[in-house]
Amino acid sequence: MSGWIGRIGDDEVLFYKHAGALYLFVRGSTFSANGTEAHLTAHGKTRQFELRRAGDSILDVTYSAPTISPPINDVLSPGESEEHYDYALFLKNVLNDPARMAVCLEAWT
Repeated sequence: MSGWIGRIGDDEVLFYKHAGALYLFVRGSTFSANGTEAHLTAHGKTRQFELRRAGDSILDVTYSAPTISPPINDVLSPGESEEHYDYALFLKNVLNDPARMAVCLEAWT
């Protein structure tokens, strides 16, 4: 099993590969990553992140947007993105992109 664990607000979310499939472990329950919708909305200095399955919310968290200092730029931090500082943004981007989901399936052992 391999993957990532990160904190979103006060919640820890595990995103991992097991037995050839991707899963999320959220608030004591395991869900298939396939078919899980991820939504992220910015509200000034806060963000709202929600995971939904079959129309039901499995996580809805409001958290402070990360402070990135010094700011990311191509010279000092080539290849770096805001995803490196915001786990919810990483999850939203991966869960909503079948190509990135496929990379996780292939790369994670």
